Amino acid sequence: MGLRTENRLRRRSDFVRTYEQGRQIRGGFFTLFVLARGDDQPVRFGFTLTKRVGKSVVRNRLRRQLREAARAALPQLQAGFDVVINGRIEGLGRKTPELHERLIQCLVRARMVRSQGAAPPSPAPASGDADAAQGPAR
Repeated sequence: MGLRTENRLRRRSDFVRTYEQGRQIRGGFFTLFVLARGDDQPVRFGFTLTKRVGKSVVRNRLRRQLREAARAALPQLQAGFDVVINGRIEGLGRKTPELHERLIQCLVRARMVRSQGAAPPSPAPASGDADAAQGPAR
């Protein structure tokens, strides 16, 4: 599926503003730059990897994994932030769930993750599934 257009940083000026005015958070496999925009627009992500990480095939694989980790994290995030993720060579060979877990840890440190009370409600079980929702009988 991938990130939707409204969740992507596209312009160089947005990247530069996030680098210059944002907060830097090191995550081991990547470095985040987080800027609070102060609006209610969706979170926007940008991704950069230098040639130091590897050749284009390797960089693009890591970029795809980071993009998927960001997409999976979107429902948990508050609106009004720009995030640039700089992939690092330490991220090579990592599985996407591991990158996702580390990304969530960094986003919590950046105070971007919604509190549990603000998360959208989970769907209620269907009326016929009431017994299954209570768990196994003891």
